Amino acid sequence: MFTRSPKWHVQGRLLAEVTTALRSTNGVVMATDFQPSPNGEAAIATVIPSTGPQDKKTDQLVHHIRDDVLPAATAGSGVPVHVGGMTASGIDFSDMIGKRLPLFIGAVLILSFLLLLMVFRSVL
Repeated sequence: MFTRSPKWHVQGRLLAEVTTALRSTNGVVMATDFQPSPNGEAAIATVIPSTGPQDKKTDQLVHHIRDDVLPAATAGSGVPVHVGGMTASGIDFSDMIGKRLPLFIGAVLILSFLLLLMVFRSVL
């Protein structure tokens, strides 16, 4: 996000550098220029990967952009740039479910064991 202020030309240049960094990233087919919101407090750009939304390479690309490309392109600027959209949201949701799945399976097994213990009044 950025604000329209006397620093607008600096932030505009920064976002142009971010766009250049995105365009030079392997796996990116196209990255549009950032378009500011009507109130000038935010900007949005679209990045199109060379692979499909459910491809493992797209997952790796989103993580690479978040972890390497954007921090390097905005280093020291204080301007936060985020990755969002349907594909990134799906990747985030999948990561969250994957991290919590063992806990969920463990809870189901423990509750099943307790239910059997109560119903049959036996450990086995």
